[in-house]
Amino acid sequence: MSPTTLLDGGMGHCLKERLEAAGLASRTFLSAALANAQHAELVTRLHGEYVAAGAQVLTTNTFSVTPLALQRAAWGAERLEELARHAADCAADAALPGVRVAACLPPLADCYGEAPVDKSGAAQDEVYSVYLRLATALSSRCQLALVETMARSEDAALAARAARCAGLDCVWLSFTLEDGAGSPRLRGGESLSDALRCCGPASAYLVNCCDCAAADTGLPVLRAHAAPLGACWGAQPNAFLRSTSEWLRGEGAERDGVMDPQAFAAWGAAAAAAAGDGCVLGGCCGTTPEHIAALNAALLARNTS
Repeated sequence: MSPTTLLDGGMGHCLKERLEAAGLASRTFLSAALANAQHAELVTRLHGEYVAAGAQVLTTNTFSVTPLALQRAAWGAERLEELARHAADCAADAALPGVRVAACLPPLADCYGEAPVDKSGAAQDEVYSVYLRLATALSSRCQLALVETMARSEDAALAARAARCAGLDCVWLSFTLEDGAGSPRLRGGESLSDALRCCGPASAYLVNCCDCAAADTGLPVLRAHAAPLGACWGAQPNAFLRSTSEWLRGEGAERDGVMDPQAFAAWGAAAAAAAGDGCVLGGCCGTTPEHIAALNAALLARNTS
């Protein structure tokens, strides 16, 4: 077994493509979220493919299970808990012994930190209330909480507090970084170092939803913060050839494709060697079970060489 813990890869993008290919739904993240209830067998099957690829942690398909997203659908925001429970069931039903399920607690609004931050007490109470609803609905079938794609430390801290209140004492915090920034910086503007100091304790600290180069800049900062605390550190980068930052600026081709699984695995093996034991690696947008299988093979080969 590799000393690196292996997470799964992207859920939303994979499900969007599969739903469209099967003629079941339009290619949207909302369709991927509603699939937890409407096409649960597809969601469970994808989770199972990640387990077969070697993933030791599955993430619930709840990235778009938020009031803002559900208000655009016939489900309505009031059915958030129902959809979250379906998502937890899909992941837990696919998990084999020894595979943990992480409750995904996503950003509730803009993923990339462009919207102004309302720091009033009432606004923060509302954010905490939504996270508590989501975490409580997921908690019975999950072993940890993955607070992911956070662009601001304030949101991460609120989600982590809600997870613990819901009984998910093992909390992993993951931040999204600006691509090409040089030094690691959250998309909301904070430096990664400042965010780590502000967000409080966690069992693991990660970066995700950024390109591999940005993840490489973040890993040493994560390790310096996490190791003295006895926590883990790691990354789940995107596999897109065009970075999210380029997409936000309207640069690059509309569809530049994704990294080859072997290229993604080569990145992961190098990242694990640099980050050392205690590292947690997986994939985000654009990654598939094939990417995770290749990464798992590369990590196992590194561990036995």
